[in-house]
Amino acid sequence: MSPDFIQIDGIVVNTEVVDSYFTCDLGKCKGACCTMESPYGAPISKEEIEAITKELPAIVPYLPKVHSKEIEKKGFWVKQQNELMTRSINNRACVFVFYEGEIAKCAI
Repeated sequence: MSPDFIQIDGIVVNTEVVDSYFTCDLGKCKGACCTMESPYGAPISKEEIEAITKELPAIVPYLPKVHSKEIEKKGFWVKQQNELMTRSINNRACVFVFYEGEIAKCAI
């Protein structure tokens, strides 16, 4: 294997990844990772659920009414096939999404 590559869990990765910082271009993607078609939002851990639960009163005011009502009725997370996930609105947006114009952002 070339010195420019390393293997992580059986996947060959360019070593530049180690020193590179990821940033997205919201102007181009418009928050696509938060609005992918799916019955669920993002994966979440038990620790994150606990932290978000504590901060929920500060988060909810940023959310669209449909999202805050969903959280009020069903909560913000669901366990599906032994995986913890945030809920999705209309099979599209994570329950924590709010919009600034066309750009989806996270209220957390």
